[in-house]
Amino acid sequence: MYRRRVYGILVPTVTFVLGILVQVLISQWITFTNVIPISLIVIMVILAAIFIILELIDKRFDSIDTNLIDIANRIGLRVDYIEDGSEGKSYEKSTELIENAKFSLITVGDKC
Repeated sequence: MYRRRVYGILVPTVTFVLGILVQVLISQWITFTNVIPISLIVIMVILAAIFIILELIDKRFDSIDTNLIDIANRIGLRVDYIEDGSEGKSYEKSTELIENAKFSLITVGDKC
């Protein structure tokens, strides 16, 4: 709770101050001779930030996958992912699982 309040105050304040500093620096530094190097630096910084964020997201999803697999192993769940096209693979697999089910069967579908 305390962390959210701090972030709720700090993030807007820091971004506001950084925005003012960037505007001042841009008005002083950017001339027609150094527009290309500065724009390349900005693009590189933005790309680095995007790659860092994507890596963090990937790590988070990996940990979620690990937790789900751990839960499935402890409970004894069997999970199958079937990518279905026009061949009807999911129908065939569902039929097989229903016929061989001992206790219950749970299906999760995605309607696109």
